[in-house]
Amino acid sequence: VTALNFSLAISKSCSVSTSPLSFGTLALNTTSVKTNLTTASTTLSVRCTNGTSYTVGLDAGTGPGATTTTRVMSNAAAGINYQLWRDLPRTLNWGDTVGTDTQAGTGTGLTQSLTIYGSIAAGQAAVPGTYNDTINVILIY
Repeated sequence: VTALNFSLAISKSCSVSTSPLSFGTLALNTTSVKTNLTTASTTLSVRCTNGTSYTVGLDAGTGPGATTTTRVMSNAAAGINYQLWRDLPRTLNWGDTVGTDTQAGTGTGLTQSLTIYGSIAAGQAAVPGTYNDTINVILIY
């Protein structure tokens, strides 16, 4: 009698997809953003193999002088500061320091949706134009 052995290895894997976050069109009060607080949200989707632990972070972005607590959308003439949050009450900053301001989860094999909340404080000096920024998503698993 000869034994026939079988084996299988399943590797961990994760993927992420995003949707743009748009604050829309803001009104100016002479030269500053006039609203009290402008908010917007978007969805970030994570799909990891079942049982795979993951952490999602967001970097400071490409705006000049940006940090993970105060990001900057810019155009050729000016910048607008904004913040990204992990919760709607805007108490949990979304940054890139694991265990401090990132979002952790465990994969189920299905897509899991995470919401990114953005806010722009009123009173910032601004000029008319289109402002942009690019944030890198950091997925660790």
